[in-house]
Amino acid sequence: MRLQALDVFRGIAIALMILVNNPGSWDYVYPWLDHAEWNGCTPTDLVFPFFLFIVGVAMAFSLSKYTQEYRTPETIVPKSIYLQIARRCGILFLLGLLLNGFPNYNLAEIRIMGVLQRIGVAYFLAAIAIFNLSRKGLWILSGGILLGYYILMQFILVPGYGMGNLTTEGNFAAYIDRLILGQQHLWKGGFYDPEGLFSTFPAVVTVILGYLTGNWIRKQPIRNYTSISLVVFGISCFMVGYLWAELFPLNKSLWTSSFAIVTVGWSLLLLACCYETIEVR
Repeated sequence: MRLQALDVFRGIAIALMILVNNPGSWDYVYPWLDHAEWNGCTPTDLVFPFFLFIVGVAMAFSLSKYTQEYRTPETIVPKSIYLQIARRCGILFLLGLLLNGFPNYNLAEIRIMGVLQRIGVAYFLAAIAIFNLSRKGLWILSGGILLGYYILMQFILVPGYGMGNLTTEGNFAAYIDRLILGQQHLWKGGFYDPEGLFSTFPAVVTVILGYLTGNWIRKQPIRNYTSISLVVFGISCFMVGYLWAELFPLNKSLWTSSFAIVTVGWSLLLLACCYETIEVR
């Protein structure tokens, strides 16, 4: 089964990516074509979450026979599938490093993480979870990651900056990235990386929620009810995400838990529009 609505959604995401990466002049950029300076969420900030959500939905169709829900208790996931997933992750990670290092390839200061690296790592970790956990287990894992990330970011003491500091240099995610990767290997050699290692964990949840959405769609007949349900799910995400944002602000660079939920809400709404237009009508 191929979900044509997902292909259209992917095309829209690619078109948006091209638009925001090529605004004509970087000296005069429309506000909605630029990322939020720190806290907040603009239309541009939705593009990357869209891609991760799409990856998750696609996994529901491409990997379904290997998931715990559909295989028999005696069946195990072939080692070749794990190797295939690892290879895809490795290729994306390597391509990201090649782009980061171009043209000088100074290994002493090369940025280790990036957009492609995050896609690869999130895909790999989400696939491992999908292969080994039930649907209920995936919901529990997703909630646990988002709640755990919030607790760590708000209540762990960062040396020199205190507790609950969500500035570019004082947040816990940036501290962990500097500790593990080294500041010289972060974005522009600064205090933090917008696609850092630690903030990739809540991004994994975006992929998993995409998978759960795709898995649900696979079981539904093609009718208006499916589109309406996606809209309801999306609005529910808005309510939870924006309420949480009062305590844990929307922030793409930190991929805060509220940001993850709100952007899944937008993904669900856009997918609902594509589904109603392409599949139903």
